[in-house]
Amino acid sequence: MIPDYLDTHHWHIGYYQENLPTIEATAFQRTKDNYWDVYFNFEEYGLKVPIYIKDEDKWDEYGYKIMTVQKADIDEEEMNTLFSNWLKQNCNHRFG
Repeated sequence: MIPDYLDTHHWHIGYYQENLPTIEATAFQRTKDNYWDVYFNFEEYGLKVPIYIKDEDKWDEYGYKIMTVQKADIDEEEMNTLFSNWLKQNCNHRFG
């Protein structure tokens, strides 16, 4: 089940490195606590979904929920850094 999100609060966050393709995820701000859920479409980038990712956390349009950022107030740079670190830790064979 997809939680309720604020209609106007979502970001396209990314991993941006010279000579590498841009990898993006989408972050949505939740209505109940204003935390951010980050969704990533593994298939779009030819990546295998890790076994610890739950099928019920899949949102067809955006992929799987990969993390929740427990901060209501966060800037784009910090969100990009969190996503880049997640990629390096969880898909290090491609981004390490």
